[in-house]
Amino acid sequence: MRKIILCLATATAITAIEAQPSYHHRHRQGADNHHLTFYQLPASAQTFVNTYFDRSDIKTIDRGRQGGHTNYNVRFRDNSRIKFAADGTWEKVHLSRYDVPRRLVSPRISYYVSQTYPGEVLMTVERRGRHWIVELSDGMKLKFDSSGNLKKVIDRF
Repeated sequence: MRKIILCLATATAITAIEAQPSYHHRHRQGADNHHLTFYQLPASAQTFVNTYFDRSDIKTIDRGRQGGHTNYNVRFRDNSRIKFAADGTWEKVHLSRYDVPRRLVSPRISYYVSQTYPGEVLMTVERRGRHWIVELSDGMKLKFDSSGNLKKVIDRF
């Protein structure tokens, strides 16, 4: 009798859990994300990916809306990712295992990082309006103005 009650309780619990939409599903619906193919990215985003990355390593491409703006997120198999604006210009590049191509930042930023933090790797480069934020492999974040002048050092977190 105990086994029958235990089996019924387990079956009821499993049914109740499976009936609930997953967090991932709810989150993706709310964000208005849509999976895309590579050729559905704006042309400039396609060119960027082809220039700096191996397209065959792409895991997913999503289109979403954030703050009323459309953006594209490209995620690679190694969890590196690139965020593009609606027009295909890159906004953020985060690499999990490799150095961000130095051609993506101004020579002034590249020089500052190499001289001040020798041996550190640029893991993330982000353009926010007229500012640049770079994250180094040791977790240090640096904020630069559009001319490449250091504005703020954000300690490791």
